[in-house]
Amino acid sequence: MITDAFAARPRVRDWGAVVRNVALMALLTLTTATIIHALFGSVALMTAMALSVAYAVVVGGAVAGLLCALGVLALLMVVRFAPDSLAALVGPAVQTVVLEVLACVVVLLLALAVELRRQLAERVRIACEQELRQAGVMQAVLDGLGPQMFVGLLTTDGALVEINDSLATVSGVPREQLIGARIDRAQWWEDETARETVADAVRRAAAGETLRFDIRARAAHGTIWADFAIRPLHDADGNIDYLVASALDITERRASESAQRAMFEAVPTALLLVDREGRIAMANEQAGRLLGYARSALIGSAIDRLVPPESVARHPNLIAGYFADPSARLMGGGRDLELVRADGHRLPVEIGLNPLPVEHGRYAIAAISDISDRRKAQRALESFAAKLEHEVAERTGQLQASNDRWKRHNAQLQQVGELVSRLPTCASEADLGETIAAYMPALFPYSSGALYIETDRAWLRQSRWGSDEAADAGPEAGLPETLSDGLAHASRPADTAAGGVQFDVPLMSAEGPVGWLRCRLPPGVTTASAGTMEEAEILLARICENLALSIANLRLRRTLEEQATCDPLTQLYNRRYLDTVGAQMVAAASRHGRPLAVLTADIDHFKRVNDSHGHEAGDQVLRRLAAVLRAELRSSDLPCRHGGEEFVIVLPESDAAAARDCAERIRRRVAAADLVAGIAPVTVSLGVAVLPDHGVSLGALVAAADDAMYEAKRAGRNRVVVAGETAAS
Repeated sequence: MITDAFAARPRVRDWGAVVRNVALMALLTLTTATIIHALFGSVALMTAMALSVAYAVVVGGAVAGLLCALGVLALLMVVRFAPDSLAALVGPAVQTVVLEVLACVVVLLLALAVELRRQLAERVRIACEQELRQAGVMQAVLDGLGPQMFVGLLTTDGALVEINDSLATVSGVPREQLIGARIDRAQWWEDETARETVADAVRRAAAGETLRFDIRARAAHGTIWADFAIRPLHDADGNIDYLVASALDITERRASESAQRAMFEAVPTALLLVDREGRIAMANEQAGRLLGYARSALIGSAIDRLVPPESVARHPNLIAGYFADPSARLMGGGRDLELVRADGHRLPVEIGLNPLPVEHGRYAIAAISDISDRRKAQRALESFAAKLEHEVAERTGQLQASNDRWKRHNAQLQQVGELVSRLPTCASEADLGETIAAYMPALFPYSSGALYIETDRAWLRQSRWGSDEAADAGPEAGLPETLSDGLAHASRPADTAAGGVQFDVPLMSAEGPVGWLRCRLPPGVTTASAGTMEEAEILLARICENLALSIANLRLRRTLEEQATCDPLTQLYNRRYLDTVGAQMVAAASRHGRPLAVLTADIDHFKRVNDSHGHEAGDQVLRRLAAVLRAELRSSDLPCRHGGEEFVIVLPESDAAAARDCAERIRRRVAAADLVAGIAPVTVSLGVAVLPDHGVSLGALVAAADDAMYEAKRAGRNRVVVAGETAAS
């Protein structure tokens, strides 16, 4: 549309109008000539005068009519002073007729030319008006892009030709001062490096490239981050006439991304965020240390650089297969994997995969655990098995017992593999406990035990198995004494008073224990050799390593889910959660005929707080108000930050009277509270809407409550109004 506005050209031929005007002129000419000839007898002179008059009347060109008359007069002068030359050519008999015809032809041709010129001028005028209208539409489009989008039209050397109102507003510079200025020399760039970057982008765009990058800029209210883009604008012939530069304020997005990166770094496990194309989008410091790379070298590179050469060819198909059916799983189906470190050495690892859907596509979080110690344990176990086989060959009398023992061990390993593959699929700590309780009796027959996981600084029992209650310490017992001295390693088995052995194995993360597993074997099982105890300890250690990894993955996933549904400032639910869960609550109440109310609350004169005390004070007011809401509401209520200083609360099982009482408690509590020291008491205005009197959908109830809230503000603020009522002044 912009290209059409600058490339439009007027078309000037309107032959219908030309013919109509010339025909009217000819009719007037003949009529006037006939009358003058009858009165005066001079055909040539009268014809010229008649044509001049007719043209002046039809076209409005008096000067052109005068020129017509002068042309015919020149012909008459030739006849008067050189009659023989014309008579010699046409003869005396037709001399007068020829002169009249020539005069008419000259005047008609001149009339035609002037008429075409008039039509051309009219078309040019119309085309100019169209271009002005198109320019106005283009400016309206630019101004309609919103306050977060800043757009400018540039010449190929970077001079601003046109801008939208948002650019002038955010820069704090009047539009007339910006028009004509060079974009790379404007005062809003953060430093000389930013100016050079923009100047280089202008040069490359003028050469035909389209560029996009993030850059810091100065605004009237402070420094912002902008998503800057510049591209060439071609005319109808493909030539570059102008450049279009746009910038989107992404300051809040950058802040959110920084918070996400901080959370990503806080996880003690090595993490990689991988996209559908197999490229590493994010990596934390633990991943860099584990793999021997600088984190900057990992980000943006293909995950294949970490894969052994013999697996590179089939790795893209594995990635595509995972994203076709994403789920929380252990990569390799329980098999141990290897990654290639930066120094070329192979690192045995175990990788847990979790899908992470986000706006720009689907990603997978890969949690990587170093299992070098486990490999050593496996090698030790294999060595032990070889020793057993050698003893079996030497001691034929023990052949059957050794075979049975080896079969039992293989069955245990297979069951451990099944258990390890199932752990990443558990959706909660309770699921982990049920899975452990289901597998442990088969892994260790006649055993008893329990699983404890740290929750809110307390050791909570998630599951137990077996009939020996002595193996269950109970949550009040705290950590076993066998763990107090060496939490970094699995404890050695301890003899119990009733006979048998007991294993207390911690579930360790980088920040300390996240739980512990107790397994007690009765006396009849403990008569085997020390090797059996070592095998049991190794199996328990492997199970606990995977349990700890699964707990870390669950907590990471829960953190990410909470971030997606909670407002980071107030820790209340956000608008996305309200639109989903709130709508479900309204639908359920409507379906079962139960009462439900919706409150909207807005802080009075909140802009005055920000303007007078700064945005940090405003944020503190919002946090304290959120705390008041949590204190006054029931656990079944749904408080949400709807945006800015406005809050929406869904109250199930509440009629109009109960909702009004709740709103009044909130209003009085806020008015009486000293939310922020040094700031005058803050008040809120609240609106109440109930189902089904004021609407049968969440949107209708929120709109009705909003109307009531604004009625409260009009009536003086710091009050509660129910939808449909008029607030008392």
